[in-house]
Amino acid sequence: MSLRRSFAGLFTLLLMATGLVVAGPAPAHAATRYGSFDLPYGQSFLTGTIAFYDRSVHIKGTLRTTAGNCRALYASTRTADGRILFHTADNYAATCATTASRSQPFEFDLSADIRGGAAFVRMTFLGRANDGGINYADLVDCDVRPNFGCVP
Repeated sequence: MSLRRSFAGLFTLLLMATGLVVAGPAPAHAATRYGSFDLPYGQSFLTGTIAFYDRSVHIKGTLRTTAGNCRALYASTRTADGRILFHTADNYAATCATTASRSQPFEFDLSADIRGGAAFVRMTFLGRANDGGINYADLVDCDVRPNFGCVP
């Protein structure tokens, strides 16, 4: 084997090793920013936390409704100028209470497939009477930004 081949092989091996170190993957699920929300409406509430990732968010919380009412949530990831990136169904995590208050936990991910991820998440607390109707009305909403709570 020639000296030239030995150096070329060693050089290639060093480049590959260096490239693997420099271009190694980031941790798969390392949230760098967090936000929280607490949306009360009468004695009902929507509360929880949001973990902001590079191209998605993870939302976890509790939705509480009072007797005779139905409550739901709508969430959307947004760009800095408010453009919707992705959103839930219109009445996600819906829960109705007939004779007593009821709480329901929820947990889900939403896409924010742009460089840097979502600038904020708009959380909307929805409600309607528990009378068989299907249309929900916006009760209260807020924009949850990384490292902050709700901003109405």
